[in-house]
Amino acid sequence: MIQINLLPPEMRVAARGSAAAQLPWRRIGFWVAGLAMLISVVLPLNNGLRAHRLERLRGEWKALQPQLEKLKQAVILQGVKAPQVKWSPRLALLADALVPQVWLTHLEYAQGKNLRVEGSALVGLAGDGSGQVTQFMQHLKERPEFHQWFDNVELESVQHRQIQNEEIVDFVLLLTPTG
Repeated sequence: MIQINLLPPEMRVAARGSAAAQLPWRRIGFWVAGLAMLISVVLPLNNGLRAHRLERLRGEWKALQPQLEKLKQAVILQGVKAPQVKWSPRLALLADALVPQVWLTHLEYAQGKNLRVEGSALVGLAGDGSGQVTQFMQHLKERPEFHQWFDNVELESVQHRQIQNEEIVDFVLLLTPTG
């Protein structure tokens, strides 16, 4: 449909356009162009700062490498010079002192602390698994090499349990190292 405005020019109302025609395109264009320029300046500047920081950190890392190598060598030498516990004769002592129907389940040692020996014993016809544990402790103390490495052996705990039709005694011994 065609509209014709027959009113004199001073009484005419300005023609309404679409909403898109009324937007301030020039301002929006300036803002978009300014934002694009800002991004094109800030991103490379940020990347340049990161690259500079990375190069500085790499330089510091290279400067620390000789100290790191010295530290690694010191740790290696310390491990070589440290007195080593020879475990094979100590384990052989434990194995030789075992009595029938007694077995070891776990050994634990921390430098400067007690040797923790966990084991189990099958309760025999005599009905006393604790007697077998006591006998194992006595066998340990009777060995001459025991006193080279340990000062004492003590019974920390004893627990009874049933597996199928067999009674088992679980025990924990603490062996105090000499020194």
